[in-house]
Amino acid sequence: MGPFATDHDVAREDLALTLFAPENSTLSDRHRLHIRSSISETFVDFVAWIFFVIGSILFFYADTRYADTWCFLIGSIFFGLRPTIRASSQNRSRPT
Repeated sequence: MGPFATDHDVAREDLALTLFAPENSTLSDRHRLHIRSSISETFVDFVAWIFFVIGSILFFYADTRYADTWCFLIGSIFFGLRPTIRASSQNRSRPT
């Protein structure tokens, strides 16, 4: 991690190293929520990337402009889901 790493980045790195470890069966609900949101964020980023790549390829051909527009729109929606997932998980993980 670089000098500007946040606690969230450090937690993600630690999580990636121990995600499938057997001792994770005893994790707290808060930690499980963090794991689920991290996996969801990664999935959303990947899907958005796929749609943008497909849209970019289709953009080269005039007869596929309609399809590439939809790919860009769907990719944009997925890019918007990531901060929504993060805000939701942070809101739910706050102590009450």
